[in-house]
Amino acid sequence: MKMKKLSGLIIGGGSIGQRHIFNLLKLGEKNISIYDNNEIVSKNISKKFNIPRFVDFESALSSNPDFCFICTFPSSHVNFSKKCLLNNSHVFIEKPLSRSKCAALGKGSYSITVLRESAYFSNGLLEWCTKL
Repeated sequence: MKMKKLSGLIIGGGSIGQRHIFNLLKLGEKNISIYDNNEIVSKNISKKFNIPRFVDFESALSSNPDFCFICTFPSSHVNFSKKCLLNNSHVFIEKPLSRSKCAALGKGSYSITVLRESAYFSNGLLEWCTKL
């Protein structure tokens, strides 16, 4: 059986994002793109790794990546992860998930349900979120 070629989006063009791009390309992943809202950063990374780039997040998500690596400031992790999960992308989030436990998830059960169905977290984190 032939496996589907996956597409990936790296969110954040700092050193961690670039390290993930390098490692994914070294592992043989070919369909990787970068999103960074800084035009110069995204252009330099695109040129350095010969990958497509986005400076608009909605455009990046419209490419329907199979997975997203979120490599931004912790305060933006939950916001990016919600959008990626709702776009049916698998998500890898650099730690910490958020700056303030799970407060950024809000108190509604919808966000927690989306996270439970679409991402893998430690049991402790899920228990923590369900207590909100």
